[in-house]
Amino acid sequence: MRGAKLQFASYPFDWLWGSDFIGRCKIIASKFKRFIDKKDLEDTHQTNLDKDNLCEIYHNKYNDLNFNHDFLLEHKFDDFYPIVNDKYARRISRLVNSIEKSRRVLVVCIETPVKDHAVVDDEVLVRGRDIIAKAFPNTEIDLLYFSHSDKNSKIINVSENITRIYDDYKDKKSELDYVVLGDVLIKHLKSFSLNIPLRIKIKRELRRLIINAIPIGKIRHILQRKYHVK
Repeated sequence: MRGAKLQFASYPFDWLWGSDFIGRCKIIASKFKRFIDKKDLEDTHQTNLDKDNLCEIYHNKYNDLNFNHDFLLEHKFDDFYPIVNDKYARRISRLVNSIEKSRRVLVVCIETPVKDHAVVDDEVLVRGRDIIAKAFPNTEIDLLYFSHSDKNSKIINVSENITRIYDDYKDKKSELDYVVLGDVLIKHLKSFSLNIPLRIKIKRELRRLIINAIPIGKIRHILQRKYHVK
């Protein structure tokens, strides 16, 4: 998503796994109720695979999500929980506020490209999208759903607000069965334009100009000309 310039900040689902499509739609619709409540978390007695950031994996019994990268093994759970909880509170607030303030939102879901992945029917996509749309009546909700297929790529308009894309985005060079080919996804994602805020556009352009060592005077001229700002 970031590679396609469609994500500007960190959000609640980052680095998590678990639940299913409808489950995640319900989580969004509930505005992340009991997303990481302490009473719902159970220690799986397993750790993640990140040697540089070794964490205990905690499972949320309420929403079936697994937190793999939050609870550092070197810290006691009770001591570290407030820090993790505050982080997710910020991410939840950021996402919910963005949805409520937006005229239109694109929800993107990418199936894990494993052979035994459960097939999600079009009717389920419609139901999931409607669950979110009902919770945010003042925002038009669009859904972009990626289904892995090793056959020909195709794009299907399931409904006016739902697009389904079939493509082979499995990274066959990786030993991990869930690793995807970012370039394949980015190719499709770039065709979806969003109303990117002006401040984000300017920030991106400014970063690009600085990286390319453009003189300050010229940077000001470029921004004024391109975005009509003082």
